[in-house]
Amino acid sequence: DLDALAVVRVPDGLAVARAADRLARSGAFGLLLLDLGDGARVPPPLQTRLLGLARKHDTAVVFLTVAGRPSALGSLASLRAEARRRPLGGDRFVAQLAVSKDKRQAPGWGMAVECRGPAGLWLPGE
Repeated sequence: DLDALAVVRVPDGLAVARAADRLARSGAFGLLLLDLGDGARVPPPLQTRLLGLARKHDTAVVFLTVAGRPSALGSLASLRAEARRRPLGGDRFVAQLAVSKDKRQAPGWGMAVECRGPAGLWLPGE
């Protein structure tokens, strides 16, 4: 339901984590998707607070970071994965997920799904 989607824009990665802390405290969200951008870090005490709030309010907290950069998150992250998209031609592509850390099962798993994008989708590399 995109009409119910709340988008909060803040100036930097630390502000993103602080905004997430406030949103998680409300207990009104089942998912917080945080784009840390390039090189942002979340201090461990703030990660610990977010972890506790996520458990208390049954909220999933997902951090997006730039691939190939040092991790902005420490050992508190329960899942670490890298997503990639490989064009197949036209409006078709393969969406791939490679998991390098998973606290609930052995790491090293992944998946790939062939997808068809919406009309007019342009994929880099074509």
